[in-house]
Amino acid sequence: MYKVFINNKALTFGSTKGNAAKNIPYMNGADLDVAIDLLNHSAENVHIYSNHIEKVWAKFQDKFKKIHAAGGIVLNTDNQLLWIYRLGMWDLPKGKMEKGEDQETTALREVEEECGITGLKINHKVADTFHIYYHKEYILKITHWFEMEYHKDEKLVPQTEEGITRVKWFDKKDLNEPISNTYGNIKDLIMPYLD
Repeated sequence: MYKVFINNKALTFGSTKGNAAKNIPYMNGADLDVAIDLLNHSAENVHIYSNHIEKVWAKFQDKFKKIHAAGGIVLNTDNQLLWIYRLGMWDLPKGKMEKGEDQETTALREVEEECGITGLKINHKVADTFHIYYHKEYILKITHWFEMEYHKDEKLVPQTEEGITRVKWFDKKDLNEPISNTYGNIKDLIMPYLD
């Protein structure tokens, strides 16, 4: 199954009918436009299903300009998770890939820049998330996420020129604050880390 967020609402793709508010059997490309329109207006979530879901997912992605980004789920020695506060929402540190960078390099660079820390180590890739936003055209942002560990005790410094006003370590038992004010794809991503 694939999931992409539009206006913080989920559009899922699968091979069978789902539990979404609106289920659409895929017939042609117009069904993709209908799903996007529903999410932009009334529906809280939409599910598209087909026996050929890989082809449908590829057609969906081809409708958009793609931007790749990478970021980190960072754990310190106290097993706390690192969050940033930007544009009135809690988020995880991430950013766009620069030309010639691989995913891991981007993830490390962005966490360092956005949080003011160094010496991160990547443990493994966690997942890719997808969301669509509008900036003169619809853009599909694909973010590659990596679990990272951090063993230093540097002062956290938010990258204010990127709109980040706070950087904070949260104990896993205290994640209600950031989770209650974050994006749907971040909630999905962080769930396996809850105690």
